[in-house]
Amino acid sequence: MKANRACHRTDAGTLASVADAASRGVLTIPVAETFPLDQNAVAADADGKVVLKH
Repeated sequence: MKANRACHRTDAGTLASVADAASRGVLTIPVAETFPLDQNAVAADADGKVVLKH
């Protein structure tokens, strides 16, 4: 599954497609920035998806 945007979080079809892609290891979530775990307050203000490393 390649999606630029999935707006509806409760749509059964969308959730099934995402779960299927994740189970096959082909789900890609673009990450805008990576922060150390102790900077989670800074990460909360970042644009896009972020990853907190520990």
